[in-house]
Amino acid sequence: MVDHVSANNWLPETPLKKVYIELLDKKPIKAWQQLSGILKKPLTSELKKQWPLIFDVIIQETKCGQVLPVKTDNIFANFIRVVLIKHYNLQQVEYHVKLSFEGVDTPFTVKLTDSNGKRLINNKIAKQSEANGYAEVESGYFPRPYAAGVYDLELSRGENRWHVALILPPIPNQDWVMMRTQASIRPQIEYTIPSQMTACPPSKVKQQVLDQRFDLLWQKVFLTNQPLTWQYDTPNAHRASLVVNKSFYQGDILIEWAQGVGLPIEITRF
Repeated sequence: MVDHVSANNWLPETPLKKVYIELLDKKPIKAWQQLSGILKKPLTSELKKQWPLIFDVIIQETKCGQVLPVKTDNIFANFIRVVLIKHYNLQQVEYHVKLSFEGVDTPFTVKLTDSNGKRLINNKIAKQSEANGYAEVESGYFPRPYAAGVYDLELSRGENRWHVALILPPIPNQDWVMMRTQASIRPQIEYTIPSQMTACPPSKVKQQVLDQRFDLLWQKVFLTNQPLTWQYDTPNAHRASLVVNKSFYQGDILIEWAQGVGLPIEITRF
């Protein structure tokens, strides 16, 4: 266990100092709580660069975040996934956020709000769409990434309210999906599977073929880099999609980064 007097002497005087001390003292949950409090306040440009590195250490020290004290309320859902999406197309890159829920039996309202009061998801209804109790809601599309930091997730139905504070780190800088375009040939997609963190779900790639309503017609999931092959002859095939995922937990909630591209199937060349 670290000597707090000694740590106070040699650690630099920054807002993250108490977080470092808790990590040195083998108390990653307290470090997460300290970091959550810091991120609710305005940050300097230097802190914006530093805190995601500390957050990665906390995730690694808490079994991929699984032992962090975030518990879902089964009144609303048994399982929650937050997907932070970077989406490529022929013209631009866009960002959006999707929340999905399992074990839903009655609709409820979803809000996702940052520490400045800006809502990424504002009063959207999560309604069971399948017999197994699955529901999802999505934000709009944004030209820039969401602001990394603390977010309040609120689920509500009548007088029932459930809040949880989530730390959403930045979307990784690396491009896991690359689209090559030249005037003389059709677009080509390349990808790489990112390394997974210890105790986290495996990073993966999903190939999909969708119809005009964006319903899934064909899918292939793999965990290692391999050539892309597509089911072009699938009836009603309209769109080809490729998504690369990397995940970690905050307690009971799965946080997933996703980078993907979708193109009309007739112009693809893989």
